[in-house]
Amino acid sequence: MARPTKIGLDYFPLYVNMGDEFELIEAEYGLEGFAILIKMYQKICSSGYFVKWEKKDQILFCKKVSLSVDVVNRIINDSANWGIFDSNLFNNFGVITSKDIQETYVHSTYKRKKVEMLEEYLLTDVSDTKNIVVNRVSDIRNSSTNDITDGKSTQRKVKENKENNSKEKEMQRNINSDSTSIYNQLANRLYERILINDDGFKVSDFRNWVEDIKLIIEQDGRPKEEVKDVIDWSQKHSFWKSQILSGKSLRGKMSPLIIQMNEYTRKKLKRLIKHLFLVG
Repeated sequence: MARPTKIGLDYFPLYVNMGDEFELIEAEYGLEGFAILIKMYQKICSSGYFVKWEKKDQILFCKKVSLSVDVVNRIINDSANWGIFDSNLFNNFGVITSKDIQETYVHSTYKRKKVEMLEEYLLTDVSDTKNIVVNRVSDIRNSSTNDITDGKSTQRKVKENKENNSKEKEMQRNINSDSTSIYNQLANRLYERILINDDGFKVSDFRNWVEDIKLIIEQDGRPKEEVKDVIDWSQKHSFWKSQILSGKSLRGKMSPLIIQMNEYTRKKLKRLIKHLFLVG
């Protein structure tokens, strides 16, 4: 007897900085809201890259987390409105998923011989992923009532857009100006976060900011994602937001910032795990 094909994942990444959208959910609903999102991520990833959110699914999920359907639906609806989940698929199909979730799924299943995904729910480019087979929802419905189906109509590997996608990637590779460099993007990110705290803030020489951030990454060896997380975290911190006001000050305080940020994340994760045990 053939081994059943595995569809879901055994884990998903929990990043140090989940983004402002997650912060909004936590600000509105407390750790309970954050815990519901983690539970929903577990549900999605354990079954693949999306879940249907129909009445029976809502009842079963809410029973598991010991919360009312009304509370959970408010959290899920706000999560879709704020971009944690794709609002178009949620509102039109009752499907909970996101581009990030799908990219994680594609990356995590690249060693599997064959992975099937639905075209109507697809949010990420899989044209260069050889093991992905894209089906249509209508084809799957038709195949359930017919013993013999035309393979060409029920599934296809996504190759038709390969030429267009290659051209787009080539255009991206040709964009090398300073205005689109990762260093410029991170410097802009720091400036925008500072403006949230002080809308009258002025920059004397932005090029120095870009150069300092370039040194953080290239010379100091800090990963780009780590720099982004530190920028976001520092400008939300009651003390550091008044200290990190340039690329130079960011570079000079990277070590203590990372130590404190990681410690804060560990404590937050401890509280979250404790809460998950209580609601799970």
